[in-house]
Amino acid sequence: MLYGEGAEEEIHDEAGGKHPAHCGSQRDVRVEWQPTQNRRGAGIEGYVYNTSNRTAQRVSLRIERVDGSGSVVGSSTVWIPGELPMTDRVYFSASVPTAASYRVQVLSFDWSCQGGGGGGM
Repeated sequence: MLYGEGAEEEIHDEAGGKHPAHCGSQRDVRVEWQPTQNRRGAGIEGYVYNTSNRTAQRVSLRIERVDGSGSVVGSSTVWIPGELPMTDRVYFSASVPTAASYRVQVLSFDWSCQGGGGGGM
């Protein structure tokens, strides 16, 4: 599920909750990557960036394998462990089957819009 299409006034989470648009949008989370090759085989590595003032959780990426004609011949989903802190980045690395080229995109994430927790009595 993709969240926050930029100009929307509200962002809906998986539980049906609504968050104000200032929580962030899909464009606030982006990925930069490069293909790699090592003794274990082909891979994709890079960073997922969060330019929002909110923490992103449960971030997943879709990695598509593309053949020489530009057709997608397979895909896999990679989950980024932990949280993606506000205005920060997180490194990722994934093993993938060999392909002519790859496409990588942010598939889904949730915003943590609840704010900080305070101490109680």
